[in-house]
Amino acid sequence: MFGTLINCITVVFGTLGGLSIGKYFSEEMKSITIKGIGLITIILGI
Repeated sequence: MFGTLINCITVVFGTLGGLSIGKYFSEEMKSITIKGIGLITIILGI
């Protein structure tokens, strides 16, 4: 239960942080970041 609560809190703060600083990044940087996160997710899944 405690781990789930911590996970929810970090997701909320991560989302708010991303929304607040995301406007300072170019579209190219956003695209590279999303592709990088996707690649890491695929590697971890394998």
